[in-house]
Amino acid sequence: MLKKIFSPIIIIISILLVTSCTSTKRINKIENKPLVGTFWSLEKVDKSNISDYGKSPYIIFSETGKFNGTTGCNRYFGNYYLTKKTITLESSGATKKMCANMEIEKLYLSALKKEIKTYTIVGDTLIFFEKGKEVLRFVASDNTETPKE
Repeated sequence: MLKKIFSPIIIIISILLVTSCTSTKRINKIENKPLVGTFWSLEKVDKSNISDYGKSPYIIFSETGKFNGTTGCNRYFGNYYLTKKTITLESSGATKKMCANMEIEKLYLSALKKEIKTYTIVGDTLIFFEKGKEVLRFVASDNTETPKE
């Protein structure tokens, strides 16, 4: 009699355990944002937080191998080249208006000109590296601006 009662209970508990484990795995899996088409807002330059400087610079990568954005003051643009494991950024130009705080712009444009060869995207964070050291860190934003060609 006890065996007839405990068998269904054990089966039900086993099913609940298995389904709860699989649903937890789905919750913990973070989907990475795509490099192309995502509005990437600058968070750090060479480990310096940008949040204290007002309008944050951003970058957007298009499907045609171009990128553009703003430094928080001026607009900039260029080309990028991807292979399976590397990225190369070639800055082509920028507008030249004067703004109250040019410090972040100088840091940011200087970092973009470094020999960035690798990058990683983890969830909503994009990080560029130069020789294994973090150079730039971006976070995906909800801005809907489309890349300019």
